Amino acid sequence: MSQQLIFHPSPNQYRYNEYEIQLLQHAHNPYEVKHRKRTSRFQLSILEATFAENPKPSSAVKKQIAVQTNMSMRGIQVWFQNRLVPHNHTI
Repeated sequence: MSQQLIFHPSPNQYRYNEYEIQLLQHAHNPYEVKHRKRTSRFQLSILEATFAENPKPSSAVKKQIAVQTNMSMRGIQVWFQNRLVPHNHTI
């Protein structure tokens, strides 16, 4: 009875495909400093105009704003939350 040897590459010999390389390049780094993204005048004008019409827009409206401004849904949500704080104190 002859046994067949199965070759398992060591981790140093493994070749990553393009998808795996992208995942490794964008992996979470707990020591990475995140820089604050500022809103442009264009983005701010759209956000302010929407806030003037409705201070609490629906999710669908927020999605539309996100597409128009090229911002994340989270960024839109945080902007409206922050903008509501002084608005709520005056009421």
